[in-house]
Amino acid sequence: MAGALKFTPDELREKIAMYFSDIDEQNMQAKLFDEKPRPYTVSGLCVFLGIFRETLLDYGKRPDTAEIVKMAKYKVETCIEEGSLTGRWNVIGSIFNLKNNFGWVDKFDVSTTVQPEQLNAVEIKRLLQGKD
Repeated sequence: MAGALKFTPDELREKIAMYFSDIDEQNMQAKLFDEKPRPYTVSGLCVFLGIFRETLLDYGKRPDTAEIVKMAKYKVETCIEEGSLTGRWNVIGSIFNLKNNFGWVDKFDVSTTVQPEQLNAVEIKRLLQGKD
């Protein structure tokens, strides 16, 4: 973790709020000209702040700034999730973003029940030896 970082907690909170406000303002303008809106993104936030993604992660590990970063990332995540569900954003891009930036995963629960009487002797032996 880095020592001294670019912003104090108050400065970080203010700058992050400015990023979201800036995107909101741009989107109001885009709506007037029937243009596509811009989503909030972690990368966009970092560019706006003039820091690298790793630096944002460092802020997220510090007790005095962790909650600020967590809420900012949650706002980005919410934007992407809602945008994909309403058709505002590309669903495939949203899925990629949510999986890679926010830890979302696809879960598949598959459970099968096979009765011993449905198996022949070779299959039973293979299962008992753990060679499935």
